[in-house]
Amino acid sequence: MKLSTFIICLIASLSAISCTKTPDCREFLAPEIVSITSLPEINKALLVSDLKHYIDKSTEAGFYIGKDKTNLMRCQAEVYGQRFRLEVLNLEENTTYYFKAYVTNGLNEIASGFESFKTETLPEQPSEPEVPEQPENPGPDEPETPEEPSVPDEPETPETPDTPEMPEDPSEPVNPSEPENPSEPEPPQEPGEPAEFTVKISNLSTHYGNDILELTAELEGDVSLITDCWFMVGVNPDKLTRIKGAIEGNSVKAYLVGLGEGTYHYKAVITNGVETKESDTCQIVIYPN
Repeated sequence: MKLSTFIICLIASLSAISCTKTPDCREFLAPEIVSITSLPEINKALLVSDLKHYIDKSTEAGFYIGKDKTNLMRCQAEVYGQRFRLEVLNLEENTTYYFKAYVTNGLNEIASGFESFKTETLPEQPSEPEVPEQPENPGPDEPETPEEPSVPDEPETPETPDTPEMPEDPSEPVNPSEPENPSEPEPPQEPGEPAEFTVKISNLSTHYGNDILELTAELEGDVSLITDCWFMVGVNPDKLTRIKGAIEGNSVKAYLVGLGEGTYHYKAVITNGVETKESDTCQIVIYPN
């Protein structure tokens, strides 16, 4: 009898335990979104975001993007440890886009604030010059037929002329005034020179992690004078490839993905449309993981 009572109590205890609500083991510990960056071109843009902590493979990260904040498209990005990136294609030129980063585990989601960028514009094609019309060939004027000379009348018998009076002394001829020298035309004014390009490239630095190489060059001076900037990168210092850069505060930055091991040479270049400046060539060694 005691054994049966014990078995009944044991079954009741197990039923009570099984009905107790267990905490959700998938509770989302959200990593903090540190920064989001955009590198726009004419019809595409590269979006990059950094996190404060690593996220596992079960966590999804990406961006919301659209031409206004109320109609956004959600795009999943590639995750590299504490960083995720997305290349958006088929964008319209000279157009402003809004975007924000998000991280989700399927149940909960966190997102950053809105940022924006504007795609570049295609350069205008020069119009073809108009071909001047060919002038008509003027024909020679036909010569006029000369009139026949008239027959002169018979001359009358002249009368005896009176004694002519002695002519008065002619007055001295008046010397004609010399023409005034025309004023010399003023030389055309030369177009104003652009403001002096005083911006200098100072310190170059790199950061490599998660298969992404970040290039940075600090600037000294008025960065608003800069009309374009880029980095030259390559394994051969005499054959470098141009990589589009972007102004961030008082520095120029560019990102490269998928570099293999080896030594890479790089330098920063800026221009104001008239004068171009470049830094000394530096190098970085990427070792195998």
